[in-house]
Amino acid sequence: MSIDLRNYFAVPGVTGQVVQFDTVLGKFNAEMLASAAPKSVTNFLAYVGAKSYTSTIIHRSFALGGGTANRIVQGGGFNSSLNAIAVAAPIALEYNLANARGTIALARTSDPNSATSQWFFNVDDNSTVLGAGNSGGYAVFGRVIGTGMTVVDALAAIPTYQFAEPYSSIPLLNYQSGQGVAPANLVVVNSVTAVPLYPAIGSTLSLITYGGAFSTGGGSLVTGVISGSKLSLTPVASGTTNLTVNATDTNGNAVSSTFAITVAAAPLFTTQPASQTVAAGQPAAFIVAATAGTSPTFQWQVNGTDLSGATGASLALNNLQPANTGLYTAVATSGASVTSTPAIVGVSTTSKVIGAGTELQPANVVHPNGNVFDQVLLTGVAETITADAGQVTRTSYIDDNDDIVQVEFSGAGTLSLVLDNASGPAAPVNYNQSTVSYMKGHAGMVITGANETTNVSVFTVGRATAFDPTGAFNILQPISSTNLPANNGSTLFQGHAATVYNGIADIAFIAISSPTGKFGGLRTSNAKYSATKGFTGVYAPGVAFAGPVFVGDINASGAASPVLIVGSTSDARVTGGSLLEANDQPVKLSGLTQLKFTAGGDSNGTALPTQNNQAVLLQNGVNASQIVTYQ
Repeated sequence: MSIDLRNYFAVPGVTGQVVQFDTVLGKFNAEMLASAAPKSVTNFLAYVGAKSYTSTIIHRSFALGGGTANRIVQGGGFNSSLNAIAVAAPIALEYNLANARGTIALARTSDPNSATSQWFFNVDDNSTVLGAGNSGGYAVFGRVIGTGMTVVDALAAIPTYQFAEPYSSIPLLNYQSGQGVAPANLVVVNSVTAVPLYPAIGSTLSLITYGGAFSTGGGSLVTGVISGSKLSLTPVASGTTNLTVNATDTNGNAVSSTFAITVAAAPLFTTQPASQTVAAGQPAAFIVAATAGTSPTFQWQVNGTDLSGATGASLALNNLQPANTGLYTAVATSGASVTSTPAIVGVSTTSKVIGAGTELQPANVVHPNGNVFDQVLLTGVAETITADAGQVTRTSYIDDNDDIVQVEFSGAGTLSLVLDNASGPAAPVNYNQSTVSYMKGHAGMVITGANETTNVSVFTVGRATAFDPTGAFNILQPISSTNLPANNGSTLFQGHAATVYNGIADIAFIAISSPTGKFGGLRTSNAKYSATKGFTGVYAPGVAFAGPVFVGDINASGAASPVLIVGSTSDARVTGGSLLEANDQPVKLSGLTQLKFTAGGDSNGTALPTQNNQAVLLQNGVNASQIVTYQ
């Protein structure tokens, strides 16, 4: 269960973009008032976005009315090396709001239309002295929020000293008159950053942050993990409890919210279904057991779909074929429902292909990269393939985005591919290949009998991945100004100059079992795992990968559960994806000590930048956000 904490904590009256000032005396936030000063806000945020205010100084602290009246503190013009920052063209004056205490306004010269990068905070009410009678007024474009004025007041209280302009009233820390000004004396603004009201997964900046969720009554019935603004709850026992979450703003002001949580009694599996690999045509049998207050009922599922009539504690599959492979689970219900761990079910064979697949001729095709390929075309809903020693078997189908998907398999074991919502065979609509008929659908894959020699990769056919016999594009060389995918002269793309290819393979899952507990590498950087039911992602419990585990992204919606479960790997990556789950489910991890978010690319040759993690990551039920790295 996930709770969106944004629905329970509010920042009253704040509707505009918030900007956070990080100074040597602390942090504070200001809300932008774009409805009153749109050009001024746009101007200021442009400097913020360019990081122009990083390591700048408060260069002026001054009482406009003399003595201690009508004070301001001014910055945004000079860096900590006392050099002026680069500025854009000045903007026209838009004076619509009074210079009341706590507002921020644009500084300018006597010319009303001369404002650029510099700003000042009104420490006192300067509505009159900086009003319309003063050359048209000074443009207020924001206001300090919360108790942030305690920081501004502290900045205004720093002693000032007189030097040559523009430092005629510069505040200095721990300074003695007559001595040289050192960097430590300067009042530095470390950064000015646009921040959201609520924390996002993968970001450390926000107006408010959340403290840990803790039980305040009824015992420890649930555990709570907060990631970003999501509170993910895991039941531990049945009953009713209260869960309290603390929220703190930038200046340390805290509030709390308490949730009443009722955990229904749910069955507990005492026997889980066991993974099995059997020869094609042979039977497979499964059994589960669960305890509950009353005898539970069962419903068996394959890949998240109920099996008709399979409502007992045991399940028998007769004459196992490629179409029967997948992830099998039992759902036990007694008051509440709980799902067993998945059993990986695969078939073994010594044939190149069984089921609805055809080996194409010629065989033993030598690819320009030196690999020797056999090619199999999926002709129905499901197939199982093997690879000859030292060679690769490539099988092809079309995904739901009308891209041709290539699955390359090598080494020990078998790979079974099953299409959900299958249609075809038919000619591809996005390629010039009318003589070949492809099946279309959403693929789940099961690899069994694997060892450290087994490798699999998945990608779509695009101008950056297809061999070009004309030589206009070389897939073995990096993309450059002289080696562009757009120049690919393969006949596959003739007549499709205007065709827009998705460029990412859309698959449901890859499940792997290995009798030795070992596997080579899983290379699916050019694939997105998605599903509305069952499990989506990589499910390889207890399998140690000698090579990488690369996924483009994992996106669960509906009732699907996102997973990235392995025994171990030294190189797990999300390439160009964010793990943003449409159903807010946490991504369950296992066997990972580090998860790298890196740049990726599609089969069109388009680069995909590194994304921030957007998922709640749970490894063994514990928040695993600390294993995320970016490069």
